[in-house]
Order: sequence, then structure tokens, then C-alpha cells
Amino acid sequence: MLRVGDMENTLPMLLVAGVASVCDLRTGKIPNPLILASLLFGLGITFLNRGTDGLLMSLAGFVTGFLLLLPGYLLRFTGAGDLKLLATLGVYGGPGIILGVFIISVIAGAIFILMKIVWRTLDRQNILSWRQTSIVPTLLMTGQFDVLFSKGSAVLKQRLPMAPFYALGCTLFILIQLIQADG
Repeated sequence: MLRVGDMENTLPMLLVAGVASVCDLRTGKIPNPLILASLLFGLGITFLNRGTDGLLMSLAGFVTGFLLLLPGYLLRFTGAGDLKLLATLGVYGGPGIILGVFIISVIAGAIFILMKIVWRTLDRQNILSWRQTSIVPTLLMTGQFDVLFSKGSAVLKQRLPMAPFYALGCTLFILIQLIQADG
């Protein structure tokens, strides 16, 4: 398996995720030339540093990243750029790392969406006075979360740029691995 501490893999992975994040936030797209250049660079650097075994591990990471997002892409929950980016990031980390990055990214994205729904649902003028907001007691007493989703459905229909969450996932996963290696 490709080791997290290998700077020839982790730094480019973070750089690719960071550049893709900026592009995704600014334009809503992840450029294909960025994906292609990153993919070729990742395969090349892995082959040069690890030989055929490293190249096979990178290809396994690519396939893992691709397969993780393929169902979401087919169901139109995610875009093609997100799919290609996660697969490309898999080249740098291999299947184990890209799985961890994916899990962290999905959790972070879900938390962000829930916070956005709650924020839009609650009356912004009464945000500090939760007792006066009828939604909170309704949720706590009845468990009827449809109140959130009826007003939050507009949030769920908006496109969420996932590249920043992949960058966050890469960063957190690498930090976790480094902390575990020291401990």
C-alpha cells in the first residue's frame, strides 16, 4: 500500500484537491485538463518511485475512487467532475486512503447540508431565541423532521461543490495517519 508519509504522493494529492476546490467554488466545474494532468502526473510519479507494484496500487485507487461515486453519478446526485476528481485522487493514495478520504468527505458534506437546512429553516431573526422558535420544540417533541425538509428542499436541490470536501477529507485523513504514526 502507498504510505501516507511519502511526500511524493501526499503533497501532490493535497495540491490537486486544493486547486480543484478553487475551480469548483469559482466556476462550479473541475476542468478536465486539471484532471488529466493530475492523473498522468500521479501515475508517472508512482511508477518512478514504486515501480509496477506502485502503479498497480495507483490504478486500484483510481478504480476505487471511481466506483465509490459511480452510483451517485448514475443517480445524478454527483457530477462527472466529482467522480473524475475522486478517482484521480485515488491514484495518489491507493484504495485504502481514498476510501478514508471519501468517508470523511461524505460526513463533512452531510453536516454542511444539515447545517444549511437548519439555518434556512429557523427564523433568522429569532436564531438566538430558540425557545420562541416553534420548529425546535416540534422537532424535539414529535420527531417530525419533515418540517426541516419541507423548507430545506430548496437546499437539497442546490448543487454542492464537493471538491472542497475532498480537500478537507484528504487533509484530515493524512493528519490522522501522521498522528497515528507518531503514537
